[in-house]
Amino acid sequence: MSRVTPIPDQPLPVRPGLACTIRTLQLRRRPSPTAGEFELANFYFRDSAITDLSDLHRNVRDGLHVATCGGTWMAAVFGFAGLRDYAGELTFRPSMPPYWQRLRFRLRVRDVQLEVDVRQTETCYRLLEGDAFELQHRSQRVVLRRGEER
Repeated sequence: MSRVTPIPDQPLPVRPGLACTIRTLQLRRRPSPTAGEFELANFYFRDSAITDLSDLHRNVRDGLHVATCGGTWMAAVFGFAGLRDYAGELTFRPSMPPYWQRLRFRLRVRDVQLEVDVRQTETCYRLLEGDAFELQHRSQRVVLRRGEER
């Protein structure tokens, strides 16, 4: 016997944190950051971060909302750091908010761990684990070796 789940005629309501995560995933799918993407990333970042920081749902005492944490991280990494993944090739096109000094995060990609340190005037990449890794910074090819910073 098979069960069929009816599909509602109206879209299901989506909580703000999950909605932000979904919108940020759509931002990530764009081939490269466009002129308006900084504004979108800034909106998504603030929208998701404010959910728990302001306790909008009055339930932070029960813990943080995982979807909003994910949405905040994705807005920062895909939006401000400009991370894109083209069939396993990472590219970055950073665009930091003028009121931020720094955005630093780590990524695990296959068998390597990468640290990305974005500042207003420069971006540094460091390979923490793995033998070698290649990425693109804007249109420049960057090859990293373990412990090396570029």
